[in-house]
Order: sequence, then structure tokens, then C-alpha cells
Amino acid sequence: MNLVTVIPIARGIGLEYLTYFSSETPGIGSIVKVPLRSTSISAIVAVVEKVSDKKGEIKNLTYGMKKLEGVKSAAFLDPLFMEAMHSVAEYYAASTGSVLSLMIPKILLDSIDVAIHIRKFEPKQSFNKRPEILAFQTEDVARIDAYKSFIREKFARRESVFVCVANREDIQTLSETLSKGIEPHTYILHNGLSKKEIMTTWKNALETDRPILVIATGYFLCLPRADITSVIIEGENSRGFSSLSRPCIDMRTVAEIICKKNKSTLILGDKLLRLETLYRHHENEIGEFSPLKSRLLSDATCTLVDSRGAKGPLGSETKREFHIITDKMSELIEKTVQNGERLFLFCARKGLAPLTLCGDCGEPVTCERCSATMHLMTKKTDGKANEKSSTFFLCRSCGNTQPSDVLCKRCSSWKLVTLGVGIDGAEREMRKKFPELDIYIMDKDHVDNHKQAKALSKKFLDSPSSVMIGTEMALPYLHTNLEHIENTGVLSLDAFFGIPDFRMKEKIMNIIINLRSLATQTCMVQTRRPEEKIFALALSGNISDFYREEIAERKQFGYPPFNTFIKLTLQGSKADVRKKMEHAAGLLKPYELNIFEAFHRGVDRSYILHGVIIIPREKWVDKNLLEKLRMLPQEFAVNVDPENLL
Repeated sequence: MNLVTVIPIARGIGLEYLTYFSSETPGIGSIVKVPLRSTSISAIVAVVEKVSDKKGEIKNLTYGMKKLEGVKSAAFLDPLFMEAMHSVAEYYAASTGSVLSLMIPKILLDSIDVAIHIRKFEPKQSFNKRPEILAFQTEDVARIDAYKSFIREKFARRESVFVCVANREDIQTLSETLSKGIEPHTYILHNGLSKKEIMTTWKNALETDRPILVIATGYFLCLPRADITSVIIEGENSRGFSSLSRPCIDMRTVAEIICKKNKSTLILGDKLLRLETLYRHHENEIGEFSPLKSRLLSDATCTLVDSRGAKGPLGSETKREFHIITDKMSELIEKTVQNGERLFLFCARKGLAPLTLCGDCGEPVTCERCSATMHLMTKKTDGKANEKSSTFFLCRSCGNTQPSDVLCKRCSSWKLVTLGVGIDGAEREMRKKFPELDIYIMDKDHVDNHKQAKALSKKFLDSPSSVMIGTEMALPYLHTNLEHIENTGVLSLDAFFGIPDFRMKEKIMNIIINLRSLATQTCMVQTRRPEEKIFALALSGNISDFYREEIAERKQFGYPPFNTFIKLTLQGSKADVRKKMEHAAGLLKPYELNIFEAFHRGVDRSYILHGVIIIPREKWVDKNLLEKLRMLPQEFAVNVDPENLL
């Protein structure tokens, strides 16, 4: 009889290891099935010991030990990959099992016997003497051409390459460009594929003795091919690399840790790299694939338009007249129609208007459940927004809806005034001015899934004299085959300036640079804040000046990359949450926990409280703090290097 210590591949357990009896002797790294509470989960064998050697310890246990249910497979994961996952778990103050639950797709665990049966590549000495991290910042076409040459050089050396992207929308563009000439040796993996497609691709990728190109999301970095000597993180600035569920991990950091363990090359590529990456390059912490572009070129004419409207006569009290579509933007739309061109217009907010205020007392319309600001939405007629469409209020935080014929909560006034620009409001005004115009809308309210988004973008790209209005979700679909469109523009992203996010200027810069690179003729940005310097920097592609100004501001306030933020989040009733967060602050001493309310409340008016620990970047991972964080109850969500503090 044996004692088998395993790493549970599951989230929310809190324990790094569990121990079971077993009459079998599974090998280290084997996948086994173990009972846990009222269910069964997969686990990885970490230690196997004889019961006879542990009799004394077993007698002193205060709980009953269960029996292991069975061995599912032999060793599956490369030992270096397991070492990397332990390091990832430490960095993100999570358990190794919870990290593995993200990094091993469930489809593979469910068919682990097939995955193991076809595995042929065993760990061997690394191709590289030392790991390299290289930054690569330039325009899309130049970057993709460089990748193609790099991949073919690696193939000539019988080495494989893994291209990691944030989401599956980016995979099609890359696969159709990078795979030309090597289609039989290119493998695509993402969670949008069926189980059969994933297992067939996995099988073929492991059975071939030829070098391969893998284009996949980060969840397939566990692919056990020892000849993968290079990983390319393409679109490195995308926020899509961060997981949305616990544990909160970033695939860019995961890939870096894996490459360091494997002594592989990691390339970080984008038009505009993250500020943290640029800082590391300036500090000579990472190298460069080729000299970084400090100013991006564009063939498009870039224009900034003041959308506040014209003032009344000098000395009068007449206010500026505001229109969603300015005269300059109307001229661009007319040009698009007359010349048979296409125009994409970016809008930061969905619905008719993102903010509604009382015209008498200024009180905003807020959600009755969570107190967040309500968005005015429209129920469309025949798929279009028009004057006859009924309206309602929607809470983006908890999904609650309210009728639009409400009174002011403070003064009971009927005088409610809408502010800001929403996609539906822009569509409504555009149809008034251009009733025959073909208008396509792409946001999460109008497009339900990847298939619909792909079909809609194709329809737009194939339609001359048309306009698409969309949010950020539309951008990846418009870069199909690196195809450009004639004109791009911004209806409004001014709402972003009101969000207390230390990365917001970088986000605005990235959006405008993407729109600028997409256009071949005109890129027009209309704003009510033309004095903001970020617009001039983005429209001119001036990355160097943007970096200098932004890094100086981050240093002044102690933001990343100068410090590491560790955010704790707790949700529930106000009194209970405050009590527990204060108790956690005491447990974490001498580390200071800065406590503050979340930007929005949760569903059913639940109260959300954040706590942030700030430590110098070079001091994380702090083993003492890590131990304290891991001792916190599971109801605390721990997020290291969060995308924001909201």
C-alpha cells in the first residue's frame, strides 16, 4: 500500500497538495483521479511513499484519508513545464493546481489517454545556451514579414515555433500570412474548436517528426514538444492575455517563465508595446529583435476635430451646439459614399448615451440594484435605431434594466438630459443625415459570437460606400489578411478620460494607433478635449515622446513598472466585507494594505472592497508575503499585476 501525494488540478481548493491511499504505484507526473468532497477531479502525482514508512504520521492524523480512485495516464507534462507552473503559482500567489486547471485545457484531461498515447517527444537538452527576451516594435506588415523569415530560419535548423495570441480573432490573420508555403506544418489551437478538432490537431502536432509552427492561445503552451525553441507573443499590448477568472494570471508572464525554464527565445511584438516592456528595454533588462520604431509611419491623413461645436456671438451666453456627427465627419462620410470607399468609426460606449443627468439638480440616473451609472439603450425597429424605437435604461455593471420614463431620485424632476456619445445614438443621428447609407454595428449588444462578428466584418469589407460603427471588439476582425480600409475615425472616446485607470492613456494611444494603421487615406478623431496631448502624439505615431511623458508620470506616482501592485478583492454585505478586510490587513502586517471601495457595486447591490499592497518590483516574489497571501480565506480574490485598480 502507498501514500500518494498529488497536486489537484482544480480551482478554489486552496491546498497545494492532497494525500491518498493507493494499492497502485503511479509514476511521478502521472495523471490520476481522486475523490474530493462529493465529486472526482484530476490530479498530478507529486510524491509516492510506502505506508509502512509513514505509520506514525498516519496514526496522528485528525481526519480520515481517502483512497485514490485510479490512474488515468502515465507522465504527461514535461518536468520543466511543471517547474514553470510552480513559479507561475508563486508569482500570482495561487496554488499550482489552480494554475494547471487553466493551463491544461479540460478537453485534454478528459481524453488524457489519447494525449499520452500519441506523445513522442521526450525532454532533451535545450537548443539555446541561455534564454532571450527580445522586444519588437514596428508596423504590422514589417513585423509579419520578419516573423515569416524567422520561422523559416528556425525550420531550417529543425526547430519549432509557437506563436501565442490573445484571442482567436487574431489567429486567422496570422495563420493565413505566416503559414504560406508551410501549410502542412502549421497547427491552429484555440478553445473555439470542437473537441474532435483539438484532439486531431494535438495528435498530428505530436506525431510529426518535422518542425512545426503552432499558432494558438496561451492555454496550449503545455504542448509537449521539446523542439519548440521560440515563442512569439504577437499583439503584446492586448489586454486579452489576462485571464478573466481566478486565478488571475497573464499569459505573457506565463510564456516568459516557461521560456526561462526551457532556455528558449521569447519575442514580444506589437505596433505599440506595453509601457512595462518598453521600460525593461530602456533599462537593458531585455534585448531587441530589431531596432524599435520610435515613430510609426502612416499613409493616411490624420486630423483632429473639436466636436464641441461653434460658440454663439462674442459676449453672448449662447452655449456650444453639440452634435454627435460633426461637419468634418459628415464630409468624410460623404466622401466615403461618393468614392465607393469604406469607413470604420470607433465609439467607446454602447447604447444611446452613457450618462443621463437631471437638468435641474444634476443628479445622475443610477442603478437601483448596484448604484452604477445607467446607460440609455434603445429597442430597435427592423434592426435600426430611429425616433420610433422605444428606450430603456441598462446597468452595465449588474445587467439590471429600468424604464426610461423615470423621475429624478433627488428632486422628482422629469427634465433628464443625456450626455456623451453611444453607438446607437450615433447610428440614429447618422441615419437622419444619410438615410440611404449602409451602416453596420459591431459591439456585444449587436453581435453574439465569433461567427457573427466574422460574417459581419466580411460583409462590411465587401461593401463599398458603407460605414461600420464599433467598439474595440471590432478591431481584430478588420485586420483580416492585414487588409486595410480607406478611412477610419473616432466618434468619441472622451469617456475614457473619466475612468480612474492608470493605464488609460496607454489604452487610448493604442486604439488610435490601431485605427491610424488600418486607414489608407484618412484617420479623423473628433473629441471635446482637443487640448489633451495624447491625441497629437497618437495621430503622429510619436511613441518616444509618449513613453517619456507617461513613464515620468508613472514614476512620480509609483505606478508599474516601478512597483508591483497586489490587489485583494472581497464582495458581500458592507459590514461583513469591511470587517474581514480589516482583519486581513492585520494578518498581512508589516505589509501595508491600502483599502478602498470598488468603482462599481456587484450584482444585487453587493458591496465590493479592494485592498492594495504596493511593493518595489524587484522585491516580488517576497516569500514571507506570499505565505501570508496564501493563508487568506478563498473568498479573497488575489490579483498580482492587475490590469486596473477599479
